[in-house]
Amino acid sequence: MIPWNKGKKGVQKCSEETKKKLRSAHLGKKYKPMSNEGKRNMSLAHIGKISNNKGKRASEITRLKMRESSLIRFSNKENHPRWKNGISEDRSQYSRARRNRKNNAEGSHTR
Repeated sequence: MIPWNKGKKGVQKCSEETKKKLRSAHLGKKYKPMSNEGKRNMSLAHIGKISNNKGKRASEITRLKMRESSLIRFSNKENHPRWKNGISEDRSQYSRARRNRKNNAEGSHTR
């Protein structure tokens, strides 16, 4: 048995009549948004599968575009994912604890 696409390369062009048939078959159809159950099933089906882009290197042009995009997006500090409305964590407790450990340290060579 010979496959239907033996020797054919690339995208096959459709005749105008075929295009009209395809258009009329899909015309007026409205697709419902996927239900939460359907989304969950799709998510479960993809667990453990390797991404299609794994191992592929982005071209130099693409990397430049991504860099420019992130520079623009994060130029305003409020857009940065680690921005916490100007509130920084109080780190004085950590330095105090480290200082106390150092002052109270007992080693085998002391005393």
